[in-house]
Amino acid sequence: MSNPRWIHTEPSDSLPQCLVYPARSRHTATVIFLHGLGDSARELGPELKLLHQHPDLLHVKFVFPTAPTMPITAMEGNKMPSWYDCYAFDHANRTEDEIGLYQAASWIHDLINEEERDHGIPSNRVIIGGLSQGGSVSMLTALTTKKPLAGVYLLSSYVPLRKKTAEIVTEFGKQAPIFWGHGMEDRQVDFSVWKELAEVLAGQLEIPFISPDPSVKMKRDELEENGIAGLRFYSYEDLPHWFNQKELEDLAIWISVLVEDK
Repeated sequence: MSNPRWIHTEPSDSLPQCLVYPARSRHTATVIFLHGLGDSARELGPELKLLHQHPDLLHVKFVFPTAPTMPITAMEGNKMPSWYDCYAFDHANRTEDEIGLYQAASWIHDLINEEERDHGIPSNRVIIGGLSQGGSVSMLTALTTKKPLAGVYLLSSYVPLRKKTAEIVTEFGKQAPIFWGHGMEDRQVDFSVWKELAEVLAGQLEIPFISPDPSVKMKRDELEENGIAGLRFYSYEDLPHWFNQKELEDLAIWISVLVEDK
């Protein structure tokens, strides 16, 4: 098992440190995982042991950036790690910090470029995603990418600037496969609201929307046989605003199919 290490990155406006779990065999793909509001890479990374130590992902490096600490309007100005300011917690209808969102997306674009420049991993071997707020930044990064990405995943998350999707999406942004996992007991980012809006997003991107039965176990051969393109929305029973082992197992399978070891 490779030990994690902290690295300093130098993208625009000095993104804080990243926690990196090196690949355990020859490095041929990278996954970037963004935490949610108030969390950090130091706290989240160890909780995702099932993912970054999965036996099908020996060739994958995992990068966990930590957001800057900033005052949050909806939290009465209290400071905490956050990718952008939150003016309210009605994710579907609130006014959004568009400048902050784009700044955060630029940091992730820089990390993707760094993988190619410094480590020889092309963008189409990089998967980005995250939990809640981290997933929203990843979605914006994927929508606005000027390079092909292997895929983007959202866990208990939401689409930022969703009324502007048609204006901002690039051709590469329409091509990235999407894994969307959401707990059916999520009251913070409401499950029923965002399942509907996820289907709206698929329509805007003109990609298939697939919503498998939550009682059916994901099978690798089914993904390989039927293809992995489109937005796959996975529902998890009895799961609130977080993740569980089943979701991480599904995500690991999805990642392994997208960036199969070479």
